Amino acid sequence: MTETPYRSRVPTAMGPWPHPAPMVRALGAGWMDAAQVQPWEDTDSRLRYVVYSPAYLGSLLVCRFDLFSPARWWHEGMQVGVSGVTLWRLAVSADQDFIELDSAPVATPPNADALAQLLHWWGWYRRHKGLDNPE
Repeated sequence: MTETPYRSRVPTAMGPWPHPAPMVRALGAGWMDAAQVQPWEDTDSRLRYVVYSPAYLGSLLVCRFDLFSPARWWHEGMQVGVSGVTLWRLAVSADQDFIELDSAPVATPPNADALAQLLHWWGWYRRHKGLDNPE
């Protein structure tokens, strides 16, 4: 029997998750390299993120992650997908939209155990949902 990630072992009758995407949150509060990891576990787009994309001239944007959108990052204010995101982090209540930076943020290493768990879950989820099948 193949082991499934712990989230799938929790009964669904419990209702909505009080703390969405616990593996994403466990990565840490720093800037994540989007080429290394994305918040895949946030399949319901319940969390907010601050993203950096060089295409947006150094502005930080507050977005939601949309796993099933080609752009993956959705900006509600502009009603557009944000492409070219290179760095992201979890947003906090004090974060403002369209903050301009003089230079790009620096990626910080995620919590290694949390990253391993999220990557394991992401592999399982892709297989379970058939996301690797070309159609």
